[in-house]
Amino acid sequence: MRRSCCSAPEILERSLPEFYASLYASQKQFPQANSEYERGLEVIEKVRSSLINDDSRLTYYNLQIRVFKDYVDLLVSEGHEDVALQVAEYSRSRVLAEKLGLQPGAIQQVRLDTFKTYARQSGQIVLSFWLAPRRSFVWVIKPAMEAAIRCLQCSGPVNTD
Repeated sequence: MRRSCCSAPEILERSLPEFYASLYASQKQFPQANSEYERGLEVIEKVRSSLINDDSRLTYYNLQIRVFKDYVDLLVSEGHEDVALQVAEYSRSRVLAEKLGLQPGAIQQVRLDTFKTYARQSGQIVLSFWLAPRRSFVWVIKPAMEAAIRCLQCSGPVNTD
């Protein structure tokens, strides 16, 4: 049976991976932080699929988007730009899939190679933007199978709400 809300212990349990990931990242223990973020993404998947209506799902997504933002930032800091793009695009694609009545795919289905192939075959440049409070990024994928990431310079914090 699907639920519309969670108990306090369930909410706390679901928040722990994000808390630990943030703690590990602040201590520069990146492998442990990555593991906790990945665990947090699994929790997000399980919780979202158990929610009963679109309003609950959207509210939960809004609360959990910070996991994606922090994880993308960490991955870029570690030099894992390809994986950061994968996480960024996955966070968007799953909401779109649900709104279209489709089953969201797995995070592994979003790959830089797919973007590169599209850019090469179409002769178009593909841009992917990620706006976040601390740092924002743009991935530039060119038809020559080149991909680069740039940190966007902002004059102040980005309001992503």
